[in-house]
Amino acid sequence: MQGQNWEYQVTDKQSVSEYPPVTVVLAVYNPTPEHLSEQLRSLREQSYPIARLVAVIADRTSVALVRDATADAGWSVDYVVPES
Repeated sequence: MQGQNWEYQVTDKQSVSEYPPVTVVLAVYNPTPEHLSEQLRSLREQSYPIARLVAVIADRTSVALVRDATADAGWSVDYVVPES
């Protein structure tokens, strides 16, 4: 069984309900603040609306940096921090 092919041209970010939701998983391992900010800016500028952002904090030490950067960028984020 093949996956469904979603081909949409999104021009209005306010009409999210018309398109399949997209979740972006952001893997984080010891990022520089500049690179993290650039990555978040790039995600914000995508033409397809992002319904959910999940940050996987692989280094278990960057939670505060990611929390601050995502708040500054206006993102609501779900965090996953591995226990070991």
